[in-house]
Amino acid sequence: MEKEHLKKCPFCGFQGYIKTVPNIDEDKEELFMTFCPNSDCPVQPSVEGETVDEVYKAWNTRTRPDPAEVERLVDNVIRLRDNGLSYKLSLDYKQLMTYLIGGE
Repeated sequence: MEKEHLKKCPFCGFQGYIKTVPNIDEDKEELFMTFCPNSDCPVQPSVEGETVDEVYKAWNTRTRPDPAEVERLVDNVIRLRDNGLSYKLSLDYKQLMTYLIGGE
């Protein structure tokens, strides 16, 4: 597979990119990583795996979010914003955006 088969980043629209990375924890010498190369991306998502096919599939997978969970996360982000908790807000915003594209 080539890079153009990867979907674009769901957060910023940049083309996803794949590279090999050293694997220091396992028997294999390297892993594959798919990621958003845009330094201005608000989330900068990435996926690691043992095979190219595994990371392509994981990166290209998108799910439909549960409306109740989206509402809960949005309410939490608004509450944090209104209380001036910017650091915690950025973490919850990242969680919301990750959820919306099916990450966790």
